[in-house]
Amino acid sequence: MNQCDTSFFTEIIKISINEIYIFDSKSFKFIFVNDAAALNMGYSKDEFLDLEVATIKPAYTFKEFSNYIQPLLEGSVAFLTFETLHQRKDGSVYNIDIQLQCILSNTKKVCIAVGRDITDRVKKHQNLMELATIDSLTKTYNRYQINAEIENEIIRVQRTDRRFSLMMIDLDYFKKVNDTFGHDIGDEVLIEFTRVLKKSLRKNDKIGRWGGEEFMVLLVETSLKDALSVSQKLCQDIDRYKFKSIGHLTCSIGVSLFKRGDTKFTLLKRIDQALYLSKNTGRNRVSILE
Repeated sequence: MNQCDTSFFTEIIKISINEIYIFDSKSFKFIFVNDAAALNMGYSKDEFLDLEVATIKPAYTFKEFSNYIQPLLEGSVAFLTFETLHQRKDGSVYNIDIQLQCILSNTKKVCIAVGRDITDRVKKHQNLMELATIDSLTKTYNRYQINAEIENEIIRVQRTDRRFSLMMIDLDYFKKVNDTFGHDIGDEVLIEFTRVLKKSLRKNDKIGRWGGEEFMVLLVETSLKDALSVSQKLCQDIDRYKFKSIGHLTCSIGVSLFKRGDTKFTLLKRIDQALYLSKNTGRNRVSILE
């Protein structure tokens, strides 16, 4: 290849819309980055020459990254393709799709990473996942997803001998709220109720809108006794809470524990019966079925 050819291909690499990084295979220090990489990362090309790969990859330490690409360095694979995060100079991060190869350059092995910023693609995927799994009004799981969470928890319990409880909640006489104040106010009440509910639970507990004014809560690693305590406190919190548009509202709650020999069907049937026991014995209360 003559000098003209070399300059031509160097210019193509420089102006490529893909981010191109070349780094030493031992020190992982950068040798070269193109314009697209420097621009998106916020570093000058000279600044890049003082950095190593782990600096821009918050998901990896030097050792972790070295272990990850070891098959490539050993020659057992020709290239690696993976998605990761890059951290810019200002601390912000973005999703990037990387194809990584190693070549010999003047008896020295270097790694060439070609990347594409896929932040928009990842956001679109997350939005689609949210539409598929999240209730648009309350921002809790929808019925499909809380069903899936229960199924997954049953599998975990059966494998590890863990335990979990379910809590099913119904807002008392909610039809009167819609009939008296309108559905817009009814929606506001559901959103307010969800906020109170989230404050009463732990971060790893899972909430789903079961339908209308009914909610299902999966209480992970929770005994029946503890589930009862959480439910009673929630019932009291709602009874004492003053809703912005309607004032007072109560809820009825059913509670049950997943037992050995249960299926999802038997558990859901029991939790449904527990809820209706609360509703049929005066409402604004908690009932348990073991």
